[in-house]
Amino acid sequence: MPNLTVGTDYVSNDEFCVSLVEVKLVTPDKQAWNRYQIIYVIRNDKVAEYRTDMGLASNYFADEFRIASAIGDEATGDVELTVRVGEARDIADGLREDRSPAEETEKRDFIGDWIKQQEERQRLTSGQSTFGPGGNLIRGSV
Repeated sequence: MPNLTVGTDYVSNDEFCVSLVEVKLVTPDKQAWNRYQIIYVIRNDKVAEYRTDMGLASNYFADEFRIASAIGDEATGDVELTVRVGEARDIADGLREDRSPAEETEKRDFIGDWIKQQEERQRLTSGQSTFGPGGNLIRGSV
């Protein structure tokens, strides 16, 4: 089976990009899992692949992703490239920075939530009304 891509050792931010992916792959020495940014461009009517080793995959919190930047016409088979390498890299930087563990998980006070629930249950059963800047809640006796 023929190789569908060729390797390249450079890409320009001004050339059109077929796609950009960031994935976790094992290093060539098979010692670690690293995150790689792989950019596909067209060179001499073939798809060329450019890889950047971004370091240990465990240093990244964002999921792997793919940015497709080619639009195909099924009727004619024509493909139009719409995004340049520089734009795809900017999009990738944004996707990578969007997810941080601090933003993903808010700390919850389960004991405090349980206490508030018990207090609300007590007020409800005793018929105690609540007044304040957020509004009024007037309960009847149960």
